[in-house]
Parts: sequence; structure tokens; C-alpha cells
Amino acid sequence: MSLAVVAVATRGLTPSDLLRATRADFGEHPVFATSPAGVAVSGVLAPESYPPGFDLAALNPFIEGRLRVLTVLLTAVYFVSVAAIGNIIVGAIRGSDRWPRPVAAMAGFLPGYLMLLAPLQLLFAAVPLRTASWIALLGVPVTAIMLHRRAIARHAGTLSRDRAALGRWGVVAAGVSVVIALALVHRLQTGRFFMTQDSSHWLLIAAVQQLQGPAGGHLAQWGQQSDEWVFNGPLMFWSRASRDLWFPIYVGQCLSLVSLLSLVFGLVYGFAWRRKALAGFVATASVFGSTVAIFPWIYITIIGGDNPAFTTGQVGRHIGIVAPWVALLLVGRHRRSVMIALGLATLGLGFTSAEVLLFVLAAVPAGIAWRTVRDRGVPRFDRRGLRIGLHLVPVCALAAMLYPFWSLHGVSPPIVGSLWWLLAAAAVALTGAAVLCIRTPNRGVMFDLRHALTWFALWLGTAGVGLVLANNMTHDLFHGRLRTQLGSVLPGYQGGVLLRSDLPTDLFDGLSLGFSGDACTFWNYCQSFANFLATFGFLFAIALATWLTFGPLTSEPAANARRAVWLLMVSALGLAFVIVIFSGSTGWLPTMLLSRVLEAPYYGLLMLAAMSFAESPSRVTAAVGTSVLLLWTLIPLVATEWPQQMVRNADWFLQRAGLS
Repeated sequence: MSLAVVAVATRGLTPSDLLRATRADFGEHPVFATSPAGVAVSGVLAPESYPPGFDLAALNPFIEGRLRVLTVLLTAVYFVSVAAIGNIIVGAIRGSDRWPRPVAAMAGFLPGYLMLLAPLQLLFAAVPLRTASWIALLGVPVTAIMLHRRAIARHAGTLSRDRAALGRWGVVAAGVSVVIALALVHRLQTGRFFMTQDSSHWLLIAAVQQLQGPAGGHLAQWGQQSDEWVFNGPLMFWSRASRDLWFPIYVGQCLSLVSLLSLVFGLVYGFAWRRKALAGFVATASVFGSTVAIFPWIYITIIGGDNPAFTTGQVGRHIGIVAPWVALLLVGRHRRSVMIALGLATLGLGFTSAEVLLFVLAAVPAGIAWRTVRDRGVPRFDRRGLRIGLHLVPVCALAAMLYPFWSLHGVSPPIVGSLWWLLAAAAVALTGAAVLCIRTPNRGVMFDLRHALTWFALWLGTAGVGLVLANNMTHDLFHGRLRTQLGSVLPGYQGGVLLRSDLPTDLFDGLSLGFSGDACTFWNYCQSFANFLATFGFLFAIALATWLTFGPLTSEPAANARRAVWLLMVSALGLAFVIVIFSGSTGWLPTMLLSRVLEAPYYGLLMLAAMSFAESPSRVTAAVGTSVLLLWTLIPLVATEWPQQMVRNADWFLQRAGLS
């Protein structure tokens, strides 16, 4: 991987040796992380391959007097309020009433995060920087209190009268604090970018420039992935003397991870038939740290930026994992306050990575189609041929998906015909899902299709507005005239647009349908069938095992819904391979970014496997299935020297803090 440009083995070198070998500026600096190849490395990387570290005085959080108490207090109040606001959406998710209370509380951060992005962008565009920051820091807590004032009054009265209830709330608070503390430690020490995970270093450098004045009196606007910049703006720029810029970004990424894992646990817990806690725990662990490799002692990178939950701190990537599932479960009628919350969250999607909106854009019509067809279903599987045929569908789909990689031996010659096998696999799986939908009757209230289509049209329009407000790859739309019109009303849109220096503006120019040799050079799983099996063999194995745990076909809606979701995920996986391998992209960067379309089907199959294994009527199946998933989560952590690396990282932190 391009990460390890210059690396030396950790053995024989101490963190102090590496620190003395680095420059206290934008130059080389130490990195302590686990490389994508699965080898624990400590080394000195060239500055063009690794972001500036905390030897840069403007960013170093270990300088005495850098972190202010008021920043910590404001961050705590702001983020707790965001989670409280987001719980409006969490409460509307089907099945969330069955979630454990601490899980539901922690899950609210990501929905609240999305809801605030568009209002904050408009506020910063209308009001000067520091005034807007203080309006947000005061307005967000007040909004949270107003939304939950009745619940606050009710619980306050209960706690004042019932000491036992006070004790229970204390236990819940202690548990939540422990989970957050673990995330804080984890995000400090893990990831390709160590303490400045993913794109955080660009935000930090831009924040220094913002404080120095060249960006103007309003918050500067980014042309790509502006969500963390806008969301953390109030905490970074409430004072002219801000020197603790790193702290809110770091804490926000930690709470994002906690919210992600809480949402995964809650979604699985709410819909598992039995052994709910086990299903939720295994799914959460697998999403967080499992490897897709058939050899569990190595990590194989299949997604640009690595596993978002384990190694990447970017909040938008976390949202992309769970947003499609939450969107599916939110299709339907809601009270007015929930609809407003969903509208704000939809606007917020435009600020995140482009694939997140793409995932949700696919999930919402899929949910509408499922519920529409289900309402007109036929209640019985009364033909033996149909039952046999549906059981052959997963085998045919997986086999059709394997064939292209069997035929691709190396990156040449370009076998474009292999593309049609992937499309056939997707079509077969999608057909099977459609048959299951038709054959699964609805036993509840009929779904209002006209109402759903009306709201879907409004949702699409709202998503488009979000993209425009965010400037997320739309700032040149209509040659910039639309942004100019916005600037005539909101002065914050009159300034220039910040762009990450490592992302060209013509990133996806020239994409066409055809075999991409660059993709096979960058992702070696299509260079040979053995490489493909080594990379995706485990995923295909657990996918087939998941189907077998469903048992014989019945007319039971819940069982057939799981089969339909499984088939949809396999169909999406085939289409994702088409996009990644046959996009005709040139260069490693678009190939890396396009690979993220693999996230939704990969994590979907993983969560479905965890739930299906844990809820199996057979205790043997449950024990073996969940054990395999947990082993593929734990073994690579130990095999790649991750525990030892954490100790070395801790030594580095202690030295920087002057405690060692």
C-alpha cells in the first residue's frame, strides 16, 4: 500500500529514538499504527505520504496550557445536546422501543449530527464567525431541552422520590461513560493517521488559517466532505485565541464510533428472534474489527481508507454503514416533529461522503418497493418447484459472481465479457428477492403507496438542496451562478471554496464502462482467483452459511424478509464489483474512492450473518457461527501485534505528556 512509503521495523527502536529523528515542523514525523498489510510498523514517513503531526506547534495538544477547561465543558454540553436531539429519529426507527435504554441514548449522536449540518451552514453563512459559534453553542442545548422538557420534568420528579431509580440511572451513566472512555483511548491510538485520523489534518490546518484571518469573517466552506468542519465550527472558533482545535474533532470522532456501534447493536437486537444480546454483540464486534480475509490472522484492505469502524475516524464513513438500514426502517408515516427531523437529516447527507447519499438513495426506494409488493402478496409457497428454485438462486448468484474472477488472471488481457456475469449474478439475486416479496403477505395495515411516492419525491428534492447548501462537489454547478445567487443573500457564500490538496477537481472525469487495469493493480484481489478467494472467501462462506440457517421456505413474513434482504445484499455486491472493476477509472485515487460502494453490501451481509447465527434454533449452529465471527474479529488484532502496538503508542503519549 502507498501508506508504507518509508517504514522501519519497530524492533530495536524506541518512540524516543523516532521522536529525535523527526523534524518539529511539516516534515517527517513518527507513526505508530498497524499497516494495511497486517504488519505492525513504526517508522518515519515522507511528508507527502502522511499528514503533519503534532510536532507542528499550532496543532500539538500536548503543549502546556493548550487545552482549556471551557473548551472541554462546551464540548461536553454541545455533544450531549446533539445526541438528545438525534434521539427524535432513533425513537422513530421501527423496533427501537425494544432497544436497551443506554444503547438508544448513545445511538442519538449520528442522527443529531446530520440534523445540525444544514442549519449550522446557514447560520455561519449569515452571521460572522464568532457570533455564529456562540449562537450555536447556546442554541443547541436550548433546543435539546425544549424538545425533551416533558421527559426531563418527569424523570426529575421520579429521581427525587425514588432512590432506587436514581441508582439505576447511575449505573446506566457509568456504563455509558466506560464505553465512551474506551472509544477515546481507541481513537487516540488506532488508524493509518494515528492521532489525526483520515482527513482531520486538513481540517486542522485550515482551522489555523481561519483563525489567522485570510478566510474572511465567515466560516470558510469546503467543496468536499464538509460535515466535520461545519459541525465542529462552534467549538473551534468560539474564541480568537483558540489553540485546542484538535480536541472537538477528536471527541466527535469518538462519539461517532460509539453511536455507530450502538446503532448496529440496536438494529440487530430489535429484530433478532432470540438470543438478542448475543446477536447484537456479535454484529457490533464484527462490524468494528473483523477481517474479510479467509485467513483470519491478516487484515486485507478492500475499501478505500480501510475499515471505517476500526481504522478511520471520519464521521461520514460511520454514517454510511448504518444510514441505509435506518432509512429502510423509517419508510412510512410519522408525526410532524419526526418528519422535520428527517428532513434536516436528509439535508445533512449532502455534507458527507458522496457514497453515503448513494446508499440511502438506493435504500429508500427499495423499502417502498418491498412494502408495496408485500401488501399484494400471495400467502403460501405451495409449489415444490418454486421452493427448490428459490434455494438454487443463492448458489447460482454466488457462482456467477465467482466466475469473472476465475477468468481474470492478472490485469491483461481486459476481459470485458466477465462484466456480464456480475450483472447476471445481480439480476438473479434481485429476481429471487422480488419473488419472495410477492409471496410474503402483509398482516398489518396496508401501505399507502401514493403517500410514500409523494414523500419520496420531496425527499429527493431535499437531498438535492442539501448538496447545494453543502457545496459538496456542486460549487461549480451552472458555472458557479447558483452559488453566486446564494451569496447575494448569505454573505458566507461569497468567499472562495476550500479543496483538499490531494483531491483533483476532475476526480471522476473519463469514467466509462470497461475493464479497469488500475483497479486490479491497486486492489490485487482481481489479479488471480487465489487472491480473490483469499480476500473474499470468508465473506462468501458466511453468506452461504447464513442462507442455510434460514431453513426451509415458509410463508412466514419475518423469515422471508431476511431471505429477501440477503438476496438484495448479494445483488448489490455484484453491482459494486461492476463499479469498482469495470468503471474504466484511471489512477489509484478514483479507484480507492469507488471501492467504497462495497461497504453497504459487505456490512449488510456481516450484520445479517451475526443475527442469523445467533438466533438459530440449533444451539450448535448458534455456537459455531458466532464463534467463527468472533474469531475473525479477535485473531487479526492479536496476530498483527495490535496489543503490543497499543503499548508502544501509550509510551509515546506518556512521553509527550511529560509523564514518562
